[in-house]
Amino acid sequence: GRPVPIRRPAGASGVFALALLFAAAARAADPVPEGVVDQSFALPSGERVLQMTTLVEAPVAAAWAALTTDAGFQAWAVPLARIDLRVGGSIESSYDAKIHLGSGKTIRNEIVALVPERLLVIRNVQAPQGVPFDVATFQQTQTAMLFEPLDATRSRITLLSGRFPEGARYDGVYSFFFAGNAYTLGELRRHLAQRSSAGVTAEDA
Repeated sequence: GRPVPIRRPAGASGVFALALLFAAAARAADPVPEGVVDQSFALPSGERVLQMTTLVEAPVAAAWAALTTDAGFQAWAVPLARIDLRVGGSIESSYDAKIHLGSGKTIRNEIVALVPERLLVIRNVQAPQGVPFDVATFQQTQTAMLFEPLDATRSRITLLSGRFPEGARYDGVYSFFFAGNAYTLGELRRHLAQRSSAGVTAEDA
């Protein structure tokens, strides 16, 4: 069946990296917010791929900036972020504004691959203490973000995470990020809609 909503872990603060990768999942009241579509599937081997997608009212450049620039990410996801946008670079963030970037207490995702305004692939290499899933198992997975321009004012954003073989440790990671990825897309969709209504452009990110 569908994973149940996950309660907020002790010590978590703030809202969504990814993906809102940690605190976001814990805050999700509904595993799949309005406007987000669950397209997750299983391979013939039984391994699972987590896939969520949403349509945003923003050009692809604005969606890309919201996830790949310090200011763009901090505008909706986390109070602190530092992004080194290159293969081998990283996205470092914290939901706690009191924690210093580079302190070892942040979330840090390595950038595995990127194609500007089309694809971003990340893998976690550092997670804060106290998260309610097995970190070593999570770090064996990757998350891909696909950016598809639909027209001058709309884009489709898709998050894919995997792979998730059978087993309790993978089940725990899958359930947590089922809620987390869905919440992330819901928050991104809402943020970009607000920017569009206010007439903010990608250059203003």
